[in-house]
Amino acid sequence: MAGYAILAIATVVNFANTDGELGMNVRADLDLFAFPLASLAGLVAWWFLTKVEASDGVQISLLRKGYLALGIQALLGSVTYLILVVSLVTNSWGDFYFWLYAAGTVMVGAGFLLMMFGLRVPATPDDTESSHDEGPITAAAGV
Repeated sequence: MAGYAILAIATVVNFANTDGELGMNVRADLDLFAFPLASLAGLVAWWFLTKVEASDGVQISLLRKGYLALGIQALLGSVTYLILVVSLVTNSWGDFYFWLYAAGTVMVGAGFLLMMFGLRVPATPDDTESSHDEGPITAAAGV
């Protein structure tokens, strides 16, 4: 989530750097809006995925694979911005959004990977009921 917030800040910084040139170049306009809209779509997808509850090991495995794929996609997408950041000769306000895009995409990728590692198979209601039904006294009495 924090990665998407950083990407939103990068978009605002990038928009502030356009100096009123919006509408003069179609390629620049597409570049300005494509990444924020893609980030918004990723945020919506992440939100929907967090609402999915897996009930067994097979579903957990599928969710883990999905989060792994999204994490790898975001990290590979960050390579472009990391290359740009490393190759910048000067560090100026105009280049700041590259740093933000690089940090944001790395954080998004790391967040998806952390979600993958955080998934656990939930305890079934049968497991919790059976452990509470038989206390030590009733088990010892043979009741």
